[in-house]
Formats: sequence, C-alpha cells, structure tokens
Amino acid sequence: MIFEAAASYYARVLYRTPQSLEYQTKTRLHSAQVLKEFRIGAADGHLLTELQKQGFPMDEILDSGLVVPDKK
Repeated sequence: MIFEAAASYYARVLYRTPQSLEYQTKTRLHSAQVLKEFRIGAADGHLLTELQKQGFPMDEILDSGLVVPDKK
C-alpha cells in the first residue's frame, strides 16, 4: 500500500511540475499515453512529508526503502 501511495504521489508531482512534464514529453519523447500507462512520475523531495500526511508510520516508511534517513 505504501508503494501505491508513493507511485500516485510521484505521478501527481509530474503533472504539477511543468519542467518535469516537458522533460518527459519533449526530451524523453514519452507520449501522454505512455506517461499514464506506466505511471511515470517525478520526485520533488517531499515524499516523506506526503507519506506521513497519509498516516504511514515512520518505521513502515523507512522499512520500505523509499526514504533514507538523514545521517547528521
């Protein structure tokens, strides 16, 4: 379920980020159909915040490997 949430989030980010969408369509030459069918997305660095907003516990987020904790 966490991977589905991440994939959906990344797909939404792609369509909210004109530069990312332009890159996928003009540089990578992916059609709108390909973007939709393969659920191509874009990362914006806010996945952790989004998953927490959706109620995923931190241990599940870290165990998924989708987010790497800061090493400070």
